[in-house]
Amino acid sequence: MRIKRNTRYISMFLTAVMVAAIALSCFGVQKAEAVGEVQGIKETWYYVRNADTGYYLDVAYGIDANGANVIQYSFNGDYNQQWRPVLQSNGYYILETRCSSASPKRVLHVNGTNVDIASPFWPGSQEFEILRMSHLALDPTRQGLYRMRWTGNYDNIASQPGNGGNVFISTSATNSYWSFIPVEKGYATLYTTNIPQDKFVFGSINTTGSNAPFQTDVTAMGYSSRVKTNFDPSGSYQDPNSNKYKYAADIISDLKSSQIWVHNAHAGSGVMAYHCKSASYSVPTLQIGVKAASGLPPDVPFHNISTFPYNSLASCRVFISLGCESAMSTSNGNLIDSAYLKGAHSAIGWTTNGTPTQTNDWLNRFMVYSKNVKTVEEAVTYANTPSSLLIAKRSGEYAIGDKKQVLYCP
Repeated sequence: MRIKRNTRYISMFLTAVMVAAIALSCFGVQKAEAVGEVQGIKETWYYVRNADTGYYLDVAYGIDANGANVIQYSFNGDYNQQWRPVLQSNGYYILETRCSSASPKRVLHVNGTNVDIASPFWPGSQEFEILRMSHLALDPTRQGLYRMRWTGNYDNIASQPGNGGNVFISTSATNSYWSFIPVEKGYATLYTTNIPQDKFVFGSINTTGSNAPFQTDVTAMGYSSRVKTNFDPSGSYQDPNSNKYKYAADIISDLKSSQIWVHNAHAGSGVMAYHCKSASYSVPTLQIGVKAASGLPPDVPFHNISTFPYNSLASCRVFISLGCESAMSTSNGNLIDSAYLKGAHSAIGWTTNGTPTQTNDWLNRFMVYSKNVKTVEEAVTYANTPSSLLIAKRSGEYAIGDKKQVLYCP
């Protein structure tokens, strides 16, 4: 059944694929419309990190005054590195700086070709189109990253090389790709399973070996940990038939509110399965994905992630489904693609099967490296180092969305 100022995944797989969504755009840009709400972007505080240089968008010296220059600088977590995108009625964004005590707050501002901050009274110099680069971008290494284009002439916000490099408006794409990294830490959620030998047709399945390491690592990074085995580690859920809709609501709510989401349990092509503690584990209590598994009783609820509201997973920094074949495409689409399209900054899935030992090990390695202030890309590479977990490329492409996303900024 294959089935920080902020001081801040039984039988599964042998090979893995990190996949982000496919968005059809001849320019390689994925967004809702020509202008408007952009996938993965919410009205909250972010660190904005240049994907090429690794430096952060920064109000120089934290000066709270009109004309204060904007540069890129190494991470310090202070308010002058925190920015809030605010969607305007015309579909463009302004970016407020948190170092501003003015009301309203000063915002990113174009002055000639230079970028500084100013009071938000000159929309023609302060509005930007934020573009999320799609899976079909001409340069696939840019997928999931963002470009900010000034609406005055649609040139890019870019930075000059080096620590302290000036930020300016450029016609070039060089140093113009950015990651939006949430300032505040939220929930990190892990779902695992533990089913005895006599309760499942495919034998015993136990992925709870990832529970304690995951909880330790995400707590150390400042997240609020939620670890649930067979839905509820207390075992209080005993009646799946009467409570399965409550379970579904709980799990979907957890998914939409998580910054790190990991499903380390049964899966199949396009679907994640969930069991609960009950007298019988022989079938899942519910499914979430893009296509329901075949051969299950008709009363097992299925919730299609493709029908979730637009941008409902924008809080999610990384979505990981470690179950068997979770990244396999189906006639209804692809589970990992769908999570990415609903706003997850990066999404990871698998194309074949494996063991709980392998999935636990992969997740433990991924989280340990993330805790060392590494990007998702670096953590994936480290997690895939053992030969039994070598990465596989689905459809010939290596794609995990925003590979420059950082889960931990100390």
